[in-house]
Amino acid sequence: MTAAYLNMRITPHITFRLAFKGAASKSESMTKLRNFLRANEWLPFDCDYYTDLLAYHTENNGDCEIILYETPECALDKLADMFFSDIKKEKGIIWAKVLYNPYVDNLVGLYAGTCLYRQTSDLSDLKENDEVIILFR
Repeated sequence: MTAAYLNMRITPHITFRLAFKGAASKSESMTKLRNFLRANEWLPFDCDYYTDLLAYHTENNGDCEIILYETPECALDKLADMFFSDIKKEKGIIWAKVLYNPYVDNLVGLYAGTCLYRQTSDLSDLKENDEVIILFR
């Protein structure tokens, strides 16, 4: 086991995946993701990471992954609703997915049906960590 694996947080969390229009590389998407997180106050302007609330990274193809962690100030389902609200407002995001868990029931119930023909998971039989599309533009 690697040191990174051993230090991984095993706490309740929500995982979002998304892509920005015109960001086909890791560096382009990282810049857009940080700008999005800062503009919506998920990330302080003076730092690149806010480990108490979230973790994020980008893939070589430009896809982004954001993990929101439970905080004493706000329940995870509320954080998910607030984060998705910011995603919907950002016209530069072309798709968004969430990994299924009980904290995202509300989001999946409200938005997965709008992307039925694009789903790769069976919405009638979701299991933990199934990827569900909740936005596609």
